[in-house]
Amino acid sequence: MTKQEIFNKADEYKKIIQAARPLKPAEVKELDAYFKVGLTYSSNAIEGNTLTISETKILLEDGLTAGGIPLKDSLEAIGHAKAYDFMLQIVREKPFEITEHILPFAFLIFLHDLIKSV
Repeated sequence: MTKQEIFNKADEYKKIIQAARPLKPAEVKELDAYFKVGLTYSSNAIEGNTLTISETKILLEDGLTAGGIPLKDSLEAIGHAKAYDFMLQIVREKPFEITEHILPFAFLIFLHDLIKSV
């Protein structure tokens, strides 16, 4: 596929997405949950977390942990999800600005439950 064909395909997808806007509140909520689970799972898996994507989803949505899972893994997932919610809140503010002060705060949100458990 040539570069121009890729650009044309991207333009087609953009038109489809634009036609679906604005999203309904329920659709936004569903997308938020989907990305929070997926990004939490993949980010933590890269770092060696043993939770599966299903276990991550159940933990974040229902507050239930799987038997035999290290406490650290559950706390990492919860902390990541809280940091994700914080960052999502920041980018939804108009106008939004991410400064050097926000990222360390998001990291502290991520670490909070882990530090408390030590």
